[in-house]
Amino acid sequence: MIAVGLVLVVVLGVSRFVVLEWRQMRQAEQGLQAVHRLRVSLVLAEMVSRERGPMNGVLGDASAANAALRERLKQARARTDQAYAAFDEVVSADDAVVHDPLTARQAAAFRAALQLARTEVDRVADLPPSQRSTDSIRQAVRGMVDLVPLLAPAITQFADDAQLADPSLGSSVWGARMTAELREYAG
Repeated sequence: MIAVGLVLVVVLGVSRFVVLEWRQMRQAEQGLQAVHRLRVSLVLAEMVSRERGPMNGVLGDASAANAALRERLKQARARTDQAYAAFDEVVSADDAVVHDPLTARQAAAFRAALQLARTEVDRVADLPPSQRSTDSIRQAVRGMVDLVPLLAPAITQFADDAQLADPSLGSSVWGARMTAELREYAG
């Protein structure tokens, strides 16, 4: 009888330890997933910002047919598209996000706005330089500048998820967000 009691005490103690460790492992896993989602969204914001550099070169080019400038824009767009594909994969594949239809709608709205902004950039860039008005260039640039704020709610959600999953990440998450915002404001 004493042996059975001892075995029960040991089994209960070990079971409690296993349950606690399992919870910690799940929390760490959730933290990793949340940080991954945050990183993917920040990379997308960076690529959109970086696309504006070559875009400005194409819009400001006096020749309207500079192949090197157009190629740089094409490469920048490819990087942005790759970053968006990763973002879309995270939004549509991750269980924690699938249950948040707002994030999925934001991703779709971002994609639509990106296509509209690029269409406007291409329209203005295809005009002869003498026909490009300051307003048309400004509007094309504004369309690209307005894209990053569309990502802000998703970035905020992913940052909050990361901090909730692992509170020790708070300062790192805050630093990453501030760096991204400063980069955006700096142009």
